[in-house]
Amino acid sequence: MSNNKNISINITSGTIFKTILILIFFYLLFVLRDVALVVLTSVVIASAIEPITKLLGRYRIKRLPAVVLIYLVLALGLIGLFYLFLPPFLSQISGLLSTLPSYLETIKLWNPLQSTQSLNEVVPVVQELSQSVSGLVLREVSVMHLVVRHQASFN
Repeated sequence: MSNNKNISINITSGTIFKTILILIFFYLLFVLRDVALVVLTSVVIASAIEPITKLLGRYRIKRLPAVVLIYLVLALGLIGLFYLFLPPFLSQISGLLSTLPSYLETIKLWNPLQSTQSLNEVVPVVQELSQSVSGLVLREVSVMHLVVRHQASFN
């Protein structure tokens, strides 16, 4: 039972042209993916604030001032949350980094080739890292605090 059917594949110039167009489309989509993400994000944000702009429109506030007002309220809310939660978070991180070396001294590292190995080699590096990070964090928080106070003094 042998099949002696001849199979022929025809590739026309139209097929090649369509393939090239599809490849160009996917290449452009890949190159412009950042723009596509920005457009998609802007559509989502515009859809999210549309009900609020309609509500403000009932109070005779035009669309542009309503959108600007919404963005200002959202920005001030995010800045307020950032200002409220960042300093306690950074102080907790600073406290963790300052106590991390004492925790590392008590930890034993599992090594299958040897029985156990202490982390005495790691402790000085972690201490130096924690001191530099905590100093940097405190310096940045101080600068942010001064900037916010300076901006608040103008209002």
